[in-house]
Amino acid sequence: MQANSFLTVVVGRSGSGKTTYLNQQAKQFLGEFLEGEVFFCDILSDNDEELTKINTPTEILATIKYVAETLIDRVSRDKREPRILLICDEFDRLLASVSSFQAQEIGSAINLINHNGKKHGVSAIFSAQAAQTASFVKRNGCFVEKISF
Repeated sequence: MQANSFLTVVVGRSGSGKTTYLNQQAKQFLGEFLEGEVFFCDILSDNDEELTKINTPTEILATIKYVAETLIDRVSRDKREPRILLICDEFDRLLASVSSFQAQEIGSAINLINHNGKKHGVSAIFSAQAAQTASFVKRNGCFVEKISF
């Protein structure tokens, strides 16, 4: 299975292979886009040998904001730059650990990626155990590709 859109939600129970899939997607992305950058956020994980992972809620929120700000900058200059892939594993746990205001900020970033990411080389994959994550993404005005495990 490969994510084909610029905004993808991966849903499956614990142990179903979501994180393995995300690791494969990150490595494939870096293989295809040598100048590309992956931001891999995983609230439950440490770094592995090949991928540095952002793993505290504060750092993850800051990373999501950074990617959104980078996209806003790209839109304002209408310049295509190296691709960015934002991956958020255990997204449902992240949403449970932030305030409602922070969740709104995340929703705004998702909406921005959905509407401007394709043209400006920014894509995102969100992974969770709960199907409500797909609902959260859709509530923020996004059309997503949903992959279930």
